[in-house]
Amino acid sequence: MLVDRFFVWVADADVDRRLRAVDLLLRALLSPKTSEDEREAVEAALTMLADDPELAVRRALAAALAETDAAPRHLLLTLVWDHPEVAEPIAARSDCLIDAELVDLAAGADPRVQAAIARRRRVGPTVATALVETCDRPTALALLANPAGDVPAAALERLVERFGEFADLREALMARPNVPITVRHRVLEKLAEAMGNLVVVRAWMRPDRADDVTRDARDKATVALAVTAGDGEIEVLVEHLRRTGQLTTRLLLRAACVGALRFVEQALAALAGQPTRRVSALVADGRSEEHTSELQSRVDISY
Repeated sequence: MLVDRFFVWVADADVDRRLRAVDLLLRALLSPKTSEDEREAVEAALTMLADDPELAVRRALAAALAETDAAPRHLLLTLVWDHPEVAEPIAARSDCLIDAELVDLAAGADPRVQAAIARRRRVGPTVATALVETCDRPTALALLANPAGDVPAAALERLVERFGEFADLREALMARPNVPITVRHRVLEKLAEAMGNLVVVRAWMRPDRADDVTRDARDKATVALAVTAGDGEIEVLVEHLRRTGQLTTRLLLRAACVGALRFVEQALAALAGQPTRRVSALVADGRSEEHTSELQSRVDISY
């Protein structure tokens, strides 16, 4: 039997010969001339090599299997949970792995394997969500830099919570296209918090004064974000600020002073429960005491 002969041969073959055997066996596996019986024998021989004591042999097998759609699944799943050097090429390149298998890897694999997943040609939202829960910061940066990474808004927010104090992570998030405005606002909040923590640690000012500086920096960043936001984004931002208790009189006055009137109008409309176009007309007119008083009576915000 072919497998029996291979078992005898491989017991005495050196590493170089076993590496050559990987290439020859894979050619036979992929050849259309190979019969079904021969294919089963080849798979059995490859299964033996997947348990080879030499790391280089298993890595060579994994790298070759990662490039083919005809790779036996049991071999892929064995090797992808092997040593990180063996698992990396499959985690990074194999299109045979389904999202459920990648989610399991993302949750429990070595950081090098997680980083390989983050660089895949496609990273689906469920895989990305699993990654951000357990990955380290370099892997998070790799995921954000991957244009094929479909990272949901909730996962982006989770990255901010986990790594928002690091400047490189904040820069990567702000540079990524189509990041929701609520996430961008949270990044700016983390920046303000980092500034406040720095001045306290360095004893540059009292903690209460640092809190004032942090709030001021956060408000400035919020207004700057509002100025550049699109109409739909402004509505989302206002609702986010209202829900989190950050839509204050102080913030609206700052926005009005720099001319961010779209933001002010949307905020007043949300607070008063009035259509934005009506509030915009009142702001533009500014002469209807009756309507202005009605608007003021409906608005309830704090300093």
